[in-house]
Amino acid sequence: LSVKRTSDTEIQLTYDGELSVSDWRGETAKRPTGFRVVTSEGSLGDNAISAVRVAGKTVVLQFATPLPDQARFFYGSGNDGQDKPVLRVGQTGQPVPMVFDVPVD
Repeated sequence: LSVKRTSDTEIQLTYDGELSVSDWRGETAKRPTGFRVVTSEGSLGDNAISAVRVAGKTVVLQFATPLPDQARFFYGSGNDGQDKPVLRVGQTGQPVPMVFDVPVD
C-alpha cells in the first residue's frame, strides 16, 4: 500500500490489486468508509472527507479542509467501517487489510 499526499486536501492510496466497495452482505456501494487520519490537531474520520474516488487500484480521499504537514493514516481499525461499505479486494471480495499508523508521504 502506498499512501501519498497529492495536494493539501488530498491523499491517494494505491493498492496492489483492483478494488471494489461493498458491505459484509455483498451489497455494492460507491463510497467506502473506515478511513482515519491522525494529525497533531486531532483525528479526522469519514465525516471530514468530502469525496472518495475509487478506480482500479487507486483511492483518492478529498478532505474538506487542508491537512497539516504531519499526518498518519489508518484504515478499518476499531469499528470505523463496521457494518458499512468498505474497500475489498476485487478478485476475492475480502476486505483489504487493516492499516495502522502509516505516515502520509
